[in-house]
Amino acid sequence: MTAVDALTSVEPHAADIATAWQRGPSTTLAPRDRSLTTILCTYRRPESARRFLESLAAQIRVPDQLLIVDASPDEATEAMVASLRFGFAVKYWRVQGQLRGLTRQRNFALRRVSSDLVAFFDDDIVLDPSCLQQLERAHREHPDLAGVGCFAEAFIDPSLLWRLRRTLRIVPHLRPGSYTRGGMSVPWRFHAPTDQIVEGDWLPGCAMMLKVDPGAPLLFDEALTGYAQGEDLEFSLRLRERGRLALHGAARCQHFHEAAGRPNAFKLGEMEIWNRHRIWRRAHRQPRASTRYWFAYAWTLDTLLLTRHLVSPGQVRDSLSRIAGRIVGASRILLTREV
Repeated sequence: MTAVDALTSVEPHAADIATAWQRGPSTTLAPRDRSLTTILCTYRRPESARRFLESLAAQIRVPDQLLIVDASPDEATEAMVASLRFGFAVKYWRVQGQLRGLTRQRNFALRRVSSDLVAFFDDDIVLDPSCLQQLERAHREHPDLAGVGCFAEAFIDPSLLWRLRRTLRIVPHLRPGSYTRGGMSVPWRFHAPTDQIVEGDWLPGCAMMLKVDPGAPLLFDEALTGYAQGEDLEFSLRLRERGRLALHGAARCQHFHEAAGRPNAFKLGEMEIWNRHRIWRRAHRQPRASTRYWFAYAWTLDTLLLTRHLVSPGQVRDSLSRIAGRIVGASRILLTREV
């Protein structure tokens, strides 16, 4: 292992980089024949990351390069990665301090990409063998696509909660993959299985591939720190300015939603308001009074709907914590006068 002293001049938080190493052929990619980089950002999930990496190595179309940014405080994930053998170049960093957090880790990797296509996957994803092949094919056959996502969730009909949201006009419709006027994103899992490319407003950050400009990549919003709830939505809404966004039904994977590394109920509630408001304000730079009303209406009423869990044994504490978190998030918005 070697320290990354050479990065001091180009990385604002270089002192927070712990270790780095690489294996395999040169990581300098020639765009004409080495065009696909996969990025994995992970935190204290060595077994989940192993499952993902094994599924990546089994792809029909393997990546030309894999970049791993590990924010774990221990060496378990590093040792696991070192024990595996890959048929492609792998570069690994273990980071700490201000470089920790999903958006910061992803930006750290994006700044080191030299290919024209980049795929992001969460560490609790397992890919079907043709997943990367299908994503790349969609980009090559449809040059106007800025980003393509995988179908990572099993199809379900809209739940009673979502139907109630539509009835109460919290959301105007339940079109999968849409972003609504009140700042809510309708889940892609409401879309029936298909092998077609389906256009939408946002991509699931757990499994997506996008076109990048290696000289000036579009970066994630580092104000959405830590677990960074909603970072994929915020990024997608800016990416959409560069081209169409879509999910490819033939690109499949499984998302296991590992509990490790997720925030507690209070922090989740706070992010659900603070992060979503930040995303909504970036999408509506000069919102009209009616637009402000729909955001306030949607999230106030949705918070009231959380009280339904107060009659369910075992959910009272988490529900109260989540509601309290949302109140704190709303208070932060009012105090900063960013409504």
